[in-house]
Amino acid sequence: MRDEATETLRRLVSQRTQVVQQMTRVKNRVHSILHANLVPPRPTLGFQTINTVRVNLGGVKMIHMMRKEQAKNTSSRQFSPAEPFDLPEA
Repeated sequence: MRDEATETLRRLVSQRTQVVQQMTRVKNRVHSILHANLVPPRPTLGFQTINTVRVNLGGVKMIHMMRKEQAKNTSSRQFSPAEPFDLPEA
């Protein structure tokens, strides 16, 4: 049979172990949330806005059209090489 002092110490050790485990779980959860929110986003490949993407893709499309000699007579109307990439209006 165990004495009362030993039982008290065992209970205290058990409670302390549970508290430490709970604190560790909370700390790990906080760190995971911070990591998820503070990690810098993936690089944007140099495009800062959607307009920059349209201009660059429009320029690439225009170069391809010029190479295929499809962009010769475009001066009759205002031609936008980015038109194929414009999003449809909803």
